[in-house]
Amino acid sequence: MLLNRRNSFVMTSVDQKISLLVMRSCWRDPPAAVMFDVLRSAERRNPGFGCAGALYWDAHSYIQALEGPRDGLRTLAAAILSDRRHTPLCWAYRPAPRRRLSPDLPLGVIDATEAAAMGLGRDIRQVSEAPADDRLLGAAAELVLELACRKYPAMALGAPCGRSDPSPAPARVA
Repeated sequence: MLLNRRNSFVMTSVDQKISLLVMRSCWRDPPAAVMFDVLRSAERRNPGFGCAGALYWDAHSYIQALEGPRDGLRTLAAAILSDRRHTPLCWAYRPAPRRRLSPDLPLGVIDATEAAAMGLGRDIRQVSEAPADDRLLGAAAELVLELACRKYPAMALGAPCGRSDPSPAPARVA
């Protein structure tokens, strides 16, 4: 697993058919003002690369989790990381044990209000406000995937989305 910080564009491949790309960034433009364009871009690009994803946003940052073939993820990452609507903080490629999101729905979007209504607001807020850390980035990805599968049940592919253990929350941030 590789954690990249700031604008170092060092990326590694993952020797798996399906990989997970997790990104966390600070937004420059208010998300509500750009979300329609983000969704339109995802609908246009993600299916062609066999990728699907979930995007969480709050008053501080975006957290995005994308699943798909590593080459497709690499191409999408380059486009996302060069997008001027946000400032990338950290990102990581991870092997995905299985595909959890259907590529038929290219991007699920969840905001902080929806996360709170689903009972995961405090958990995801902790990881979105914490300093960049590989463990917390992994926890954020699981929470974003869980939120997407709850909001968009059609995205979930049979196996449970999100955290695989029944514990109520990821490790607390000090």
